[in-house]
Amino acid sequence: MEETGKYIIQQVPKIAEFHSVVMTTFSFDFHFFESQVLRLLKQKGVTSFNVMVDTSMLDKSIGFSTGHLKDICNHYSVHSVPCVGAFHPKIIFLAGKDDIMFIQGSGNITNGGHGKNHEIFSAYYANGSDQTLLPIIQETWDYIKSFLGSIKGIGASKILRLERECNLLNKVKPKPHSWNVITDDFSVASLYNEKTGIWNQVRELIPKETVKEIVVFSPFYDEDGTLLVMISNYFNCPIKAFLQPNRGIHPYKMPSDKNINLFSWESTFRSTVTTKKYLRKLHAKIFWFDTGEIQYCLFGSPNCTINAFGTEKSRGINDEFALLVKLKENNWMSVLGLDGDYKNIIPQSNEIIQKLEKNLEKESIEELRKVNILGVDQNEETLTIYITNFKEIRQVRLVIYNQWGEELEDFYINPNGNIIELQLKTRDYKAVAYVEILNLKGERISNKQIVNTYFDLWNSDPSEDNRNFIKLGSKIEIGGDGLFDVVDLLNTIQAKNDAKMNKTQKRDSNRLSESNKISNLVASLAYEEACTLDHTDRENQKLLRQHHIVQIFDMVEKRFRTLLREEEEEDMDDEEDLKSANSGRKRKEKKDPTAPEKLESIKVIDDRRKRIKKFLINYDKALNKALKNNKHAVGLIDLAKYLLVLDNLLNFTDREVILKSNQKVEEDKKHVLFPVEGTFNELTSFNSALLNLVGKFISVLNQNSFGETTDHYSQKKMERYKLLCKRTTLFTLAAMRSKYNDSDQKAEWYDIMAYNIQKLFGNIDDYAEHLVNYEKKYVLNISQWTKLNRYLTNGKKILMK
Repeated sequence: MEETGKYIIQQVPKIAEFHSVVMTTFSFDFHFFESQVLRLLKQKGVTSFNVMVDTSMLDKSIGFSTGHLKDICNHYSVHSVPCVGAFHPKIIFLAGKDDIMFIQGSGNITNGGHGKNHEIFSAYYANGSDQTLLPIIQETWDYIKSFLGSIKGIGASKILRLERECNLLNKVKPKPHSWNVITDDFSVASLYNEKTGIWNQVRELIPKETVKEIVVFSPFYDEDGTLLVMISNYFNCPIKAFLQPNRGIHPYKMPSDKNINLFSWESTFRSTVTTKKYLRKLHAKIFWFDTGEIQYCLFGSPNCTINAFGTEKSRGINDEFALLVKLKENNWMSVLGLDGDYKNIIPQSNEIIQKLEKNLEKESIEELRKVNILGVDQNEETLTIYITNFKEIRQVRLVIYNQWGEELEDFYINPNGNIIELQLKTRDYKAVAYVEILNLKGERISNKQIVNTYFDLWNSDPSEDNRNFIKLGSKIEIGGDGLFDVVDLLNTIQAKNDAKMNKTQKRDSNRLSESNKISNLVASLAYEEACTLDHTDRENQKLLRQHHIVQIFDMVEKRFRTLLREEEEEDMDDEEDLKSANSGRKRKEKKDPTAPEKLESIKVIDDRRKRIKKFLINYDKALNKALKNNKHAVGLIDLAKYLLVLDNLLNFTDREVILKSNQKVEEDKKHVLFPVEGTFNELTSFNSALLNLVGKFISVLNQNSFGETTDHYSQKKMERYKLLCKRTTLFTLAAMRSKYNDSDQKAEWYDIMAYNIQKLFGNIDDYAEHLVNYEKKYVLNISQWTKLNRYLTNGKKILMK
């Protein structure tokens, strides 16, 4: 059972590498999920988050408690699951490439269910080397998948993607509801309502003549004790049933039964495990069957009710999940703290709670008569709504809300089929949070359904490339030490795509199917492949601006702007302190972006240089392909990749390397990551890379035109990238130009390139401020700042001479 105040997610082992999670729950607290569950699992490496919630309970949460949420629709998807009774399983299913685990029990995804209440959970784990528990894990996964018929669109695809990215799933075909032998002393079976009910599964697995005593802990019972009486009649042995005073639903209408004795939960040792802040509620569901030598224990989501267990003739109307364990251990009650000096209790009629439960049952039945929205996908201004159960309804009103429950816009529609596609009229399409359907009288006739933001959620794809991309983004965001991480990631992606291209020979990227576009949306679409897409196609435009190269550069630029802002704030603080005669303020410690690299040996330096060269060669090949394509439309990816290449060149060039103290090196010899000068026909120095790569980039621009974009967002981004291309290139060229005399042939080469850049992107703008900023960011040693100033100030005159 859960320890006081300790969230169940904190128990997930750090040694395992999980990329995806699917969670099932009856009630759902959005704010608890974002602040605790989402945050903790992200720290453990999870990127894909999927939650399945009971329809009635989700309806109560949406619009009421979804304000101030940061990640809803973008970083996790929430799915409504309808049920005749209640969708009640509580499962946390985690998967990685070679790790897999599920946690099941009694707790919902709420503050109470994951830490505050008295709950019970158990966990089962397998990996590449130990697959003992894999059958029970596989059966749990099959159970989760059985609900995917109630989920449509990207939500279902995301959940199935987990299966494709895990090497362990579908390796075994378990027999449902049967014993899985783990050790000689321990076996486990999965129990859940499907064709048969949990009650009949219990009867199949536990020999009734061997049971000597049964102990039940449950917050909810049938008012007339129907299930308790049925258990008593079948096993014909003493039963101890525990109730919590003033909480839950008691079997207060149950007729007297000689086998059944009712006890107070507060007479157990576990009930005393509480906190000073709140009284803990009993929410665990435990059924213990004592046969003497063998013990059977059932625990999970089912309460002690007919709705949960069903009868001999019918399954329970709820969807429930539990595990039945068989073990040779007779002190488990003591281990869980469930022993004590038991005291009898008279069951209470908790009328308020009973009324709430009956209302929930009524709402669940009403939901089945409504139109079911099975999923809503948003592709910027386009909404795709998946529906069922429309029957004879002719016209309805579909309403779109923001996360505060405020109406954004509505549509009067005549449903014809199970898929509706709409074009949003609101410009603020990023505010869309959920939808529902009303009849013409204004009455709600559907469930509420959270909108899945198409591209944002696909970027949570659990593929290895995308997980590496997310890790890189985190490093860049926090200013990590990974100077080579961008180069290494792009080299790795390029190598994988080269292997894929060699395997499939030639691939026509202009004919990519929609499924291929989706699967390649994240960090797996090659730079050259992306550049050949038709830029006039609206879907391709959305694809291109979400490409990993664009996102990586945006992260790099964002980090640089953050550093500059922090520097400005420090300067302002210094000025304030001087004015107040407080000169003793200590500036914040911060990482110097131009600081020397500390490496182990000359061999490591050589390895770094080879990786830089490979990165530059890959880009050179891509430029050569673009030069051969007369219809190449220069777009966001071209500019982002060019800016990344320049950024890395400026970061590596002339950066000093400090070798470890145990290295014997020449005292006066300076080691740098990437030299400024070298052979012009090789990409092994700054000047050769500059002349070759910038020269070819200019040729691509002169040969082709910029791709047209139809949406405002892409247009603004293109303008920003063009401005940065101009500023960064002119700074870079001027830095090298300042090293040569006007009569030198090399100086003329740089002048010609600088002239072409201004011709393509416009004349030099407010250079002075940006010159200082570049000096803060890059380590490149510029020897003649006076000449550089003159060159930039009078650039056009010098270039045109």
